[in-house]
Amino acid sequence: YYKGTFESDGVHRTVVVASALQKGMASSAALASKLVLKFKPKLLTMAGICAGVRGKVGLGDVVVGNPTWDWGSGKHAENDEGSAVFRLAPKQSELPVALATLCDEIARSPDFHRNVRAGWEGTVPSNKFQGHVGPMASGASVVASASVGQEIANQNKDLIAIEMEAFAVMVAAEYSLMDSMYAVAIKSVCDFADATKDDNWQPYAAYTSASFVDALLRSFFTALK
Repeated sequence: YYKGTFESDGVHRTVVVASALQKGMASSAALASKLVLKFKPKLLTMAGICAGVRGKVGLGDVVVGNPTWDWGSGKHAENDEGSAVFRLAPKQSELPVALATLCDEIARSPDFHRNVRAGWEGTVPSNKFQGHVGPMASGASVVASASVGQEIANQNKDLIAIEMEAFAVMVAAEYSLMDSMYAVAIKSVCDFADATKDDNWQPYAAYTSASFVDALLRSFFTALK
């Protein structure tokens, strides 16, 4: 674990940072549970990268997951004709209204957008940077297929992001039974889960995601005491 401090509303706050050794829901849920039990945080956040739904978000855009769910949760079966079907049965995790509202305010804030642009010295995507609060699907597999991405998008017409850990972190927070704790997954778009997938925009997406976490931390203790 790495510890640091920052000032919010005249008070010095402690931040604890940790990274799972492996990607995926299992390791992320285990790490999130350990963090909650050991440090009892007021706010549990997960930053990182995700795939976006083309046409709804752009490269580098921040997505705050609301709701999140496991896109692989359900039953593989056959219909009356003997064809394979997948019967979806997801449990969705939604943000509390107050936290979702605060995240939406940050996502739309011109000051936040200016700070993100000013803090990055490298190449940026051609699309205009934006922040979003919307549906994010988690799964055990890396998706680099347009057809698979479309199948996942069919689970929720408003889906804007696909990734591998967010739902697990939210469930870990829920199972902690800490009523005074908030949890949120904040990922930024680095590809579109299709054949064009590469790693070129991962550093920029990681930066914009971390920038949103920073902005949220600096307003959270004032807005949601």
